[in-house]
Amino acid sequence: MSNLNLAVIGLAHGWKFVDAAMEMEGVNLMALCGQKDRGATVRGVPYYQGYKELLKDLGSELDGIVAAVPNDLHVEVTWEAAQINLPVLMEKPIANTVEEGKQIIDIVNKNNLKYVVGHHRRFSEKINLARSICEEGKLGRLIGANVLWASKKPDEYFERPWRVQKGVGGPLLINVIHDVDDLRYIIGEIEAVQGRVTNEFRGNDVEDAGIANFIFKNGAMATLFMTDASPSIWFYEACAQEDPAFHPSDKDCYYFFGDKGSLAFPNMELITYNPEAGEGWMKPYQRYQYPVKRVNPIVEETRHFCSVIKGEAESKVTAEDATRTLEIVKAIEESSRTGKMINL
Repeated sequence: MSNLNLAVIGLAHGWKFVDAAMEMEGVNLMALCGQKDRGATVRGVPYYQGYKELLKDLGSELDGIVAAVPNDLHVEVTWEAAQINLPVLMEKPIANTVEEGKQIIDIVNKNNLKYVVGHHRRFSEKINLARSICEEGKLGRLIGANVLWASKKPDEYFERPWRVQKGVGGPLLINVIHDVDDLRYIIGEIEAVQGRVTNEFRGNDVEDAGIANFIFKNGAMATLFMTDASPSIWFYEACAQEDPAFHPSDKDCYYFFGDKGSLAFPNMELITYNPEAGEGWMKPYQRYQYPVKRVNPIVEETRHFCSVIKGEAESKVTAEDATRTLEIVKAIEESSRTGKMINL
């Protein structure tokens, strides 16, 4: 299998995959699907308004689909693809609820479906470098981390009803779920969550600010603060400078702490003591900045999906893995409602 025939379903967020696929060698973008009537073709690619019609017409010719559809369609699209054994790259979150995530796990496993969930930061060179630094013991034993995701979304952003729909919109499911997945990917599994969210500052049905504490199975701890109501330069999309849609920031938004060193992300500055002078808070410290190239994680994620289709790689973000991340986000909400720490 050399050239792969792909289709992108859902264009509100699917354009980034369209751009990625059109840049890649060995990929034929065979069809697009969106709700708006755009004509017979878009960018010279056949266009459909209904994904079921697309699958009926082209399913036997396709090697895979990228599905950037509303969350409440994820189970349905997964089931339809499974009926014709069509590999899927499903945009995150895997579903609206953990129960729906488990339905998708069942469909994928029963049909042996090749399936990748779009937690695209796992394909970031910076995220993978941070993970390697921690895994290789450069920080010593991990003690904890601090995460900031603070930005101000414009008022017009909230004109789309789903973005203020409880259980569907809000920065937890749209944005911070990525940061939670980053913590799991870099530090390890989370076993307990305590959180508090509020909608006091925008007054929508969904949260606009929140805090969360995480306890990891390896003993590490982490804190997270989020808001989409404050002008800020401390959030991943700006700091990582991987998405040109965001004005770049030269600041850090994650900090990792170990008993031998600490790491600021995404500038990748490692802080340790000078071994000749010894350790101690009054001792001189040394700083080292890791070089790291900037890549487009969406392109790398799409490339990975192609490798999964070809049987050259196993899914880096399985349905089980993505459901676990969703479960942790839901635990933040549950903790906020009950005032209790949630053990996972």
